Amino acid sequence: MSSTASQADSEHQGRYLQLIIGVVCMVMIANLQYGWSYFVDPMSKTQGWSRAAIGGAFAFFVLAETWLVPIEGWFVDKFGPRIVVTLGGILVALAWSLNSIATSIPMLYAGAVIGGVGAGAVYGTCVGNALKWFVGRRGMADLDTLAAELGVSQSTVRRDVEFLQHAGLVERTHGGVIWVGEKTASGARPYAFDQRMSYHVDVKKQIARAAHIESVFGETSDVALHDHQILGAVA
Repeated sequence: MSSTASQADSEHQGRYLQLIIGVVCMVMIANLQYGWSYFVDPMSKTQGWSRAAIGGAFAFFVLAETWLVPIEGWFVDKFGPRIVVTLGGILVALAWSLNSIATSIPMLYAGAVIGGVGAGAVYGTCVGNALKWFVGRRGMADLDTLAAELGVSQSTVRRDVEFLQHAGLVERTHGGVIWVGEKTASGARPYAFDQRMSYHVDVKKQIARAAHIESVFGETSDVALHDHQILGAVA
């Protein structure tokens, strides 16, 4: 059991490395979306395609990138993030190759769909993986950024933020908003993850020492401990 606890601590400490790798992966596939406009005019002049026809490729890319994320998330849960990100990278490379030799609109659309699937696999997996590792971090967002990301007006964002503030889920800041989480049944705010790690440490260790390991953990028994810090002390 001690080896299991040590492995869990090692994986927890490596979350920042996974975050950095995830950011690098997303940067590597970002040019398919954020650099698209730079290629519209050159493609139109070289191939004689209309801007509307070229824009259709971007529409197919966005649809494939976003609508398939739930399915890609299922694959992540079943096979793990490493395989999904690797396959997504292969699809992105294939899309780059196909786009570089595209001589017709159907070929361009095919590359857009393939690239969208690959980019969605990489992006969705990296973001989801980071969220799982940093569940205790409170989120902060700028109102202007929210309006741009959601494609709505700032007045709409402000109304939604006010609604969330009245519900007690967020706190308003100057030009931004901070997520504070839901209240417990008693009406108190739950402690953040990092705070809970250092809260009542001695009491948790006493609980662990008081546990009768031989009688509690049998070969065929299943035991669930809510606090993983107690589990670490027991181990």
